[in-house]
Amino acid sequence: MSSIDFADRYALGGLQPTAEIINLRELSATRVQEDATDEQKLDLVGAYYGLRPDLTWFRDELRKEDLTFSLVTGEREAIIVAAAILGASVAAGDAVSILGLVAGSVQGKRSPTEAVGLVDEARLALKQRAVTNRIPQSIVTPIKHSATPKLAETIEVAADIPQVVAALSKTRGESQESDRVVAKQVTDAVSALNANFNYLREESQILWWLFGEHSRSSGKPFDSLRPAQAALLGGIELGELCTTSYLGPVAAPAVLERVLRSAKKDSKSISLALAVDGLSADLDTLSLEMPLRPGICPVLTALNKAREIGGGGWVQAFESATGLDAHMEFKASELAEQVFYEQLLESAL
Repeated sequence: MSSIDFADRYALGGLQPTAEIINLRELSATRVQEDATDEQKLDLVGAYYGLRPDLTWFRDELRKEDLTFSLVTGEREAIIVAAAILGASVAAGDAVSILGLVAGSVQGKRSPTEAVGLVDEARLALKQRAVTNRIPQSIVTPIKHSATPKLAETIEVAADIPQVVAALSKTRGESQESDRVVAKQVTDAVSALNANFNYLREESQILWWLFGEHSRSSGKPFDSLRPAQAALLGGIELGELCTTSYLGPVAAPAVLERVLRSAKKDSKSISLALAVDGLSADLDTLSLEMPLRPGICPVLTALNKAREIGGGGWVQAFESATGLDAHMEFKASELAEQVFYEQLLESAL
């Protein structure tokens, strides 16, 4: 599990369970962390942010060790256990857990009720993993085969036919083993080359897009767009260009700032509703699908609802789906980063 153990998690939450209960929860949590699907991880993120997902499966997992556990009387405890599981997943570098926590905070506009430090852990892990994941893999050369004895010399010293047969069998086995060694070395080298190439291709695509200063979706130059429009298009498109890395480049905020500097100058914050309505003419150019968890990806949800319903009618549907105010305000840089992380999360699922 993560560096903060269950006793500390409970103490931070103001709960004082017995040592037996703590041990039972650790057993359940370890199993859940190892076996949870991506959808279940997002359920835990939703519970952490108070979105009230269906946690029946989580209750059933905890009841395997403790038949007395109830979501009715143990709601706070369930959130604390969920936070402990997410903390362990974040420490292990799980992309869905990291991105879910970062996107779910909506640039700090949504706060958890328990384990508030977990959000900062996720943000730090995102930066660290974005760096370490891009470290080029080493390629071992040259490719070498294992030495095998010379067949002629082996046969010369053989005294009879059975010994010759044995020598041939031994030589064949050593030759096959050598082939396996060479095959593994070649496979490892090609895999490392392929991984390095894919990261280089991703970086090249991002740089050409940034250099071109045009939206890939709408085809419009960024300098013809308002900051909020550039933020939405830039965040989505940068996420789409991250075809290899689940967490994107660590310099993503700087890349998005560069996109916004290309747009028309406007330092004012803008509401999500106005930003989305300002992009109405370009919504059909975007490759959008409704997020798996609307509350965790509110900006993508707003864009989908606006395209589906149109006009201002999407606002009520958005607020019902996410529990958020459609008129909450963002700086252009915040909006770009938010939709970027949402796009990465959807790509990781």
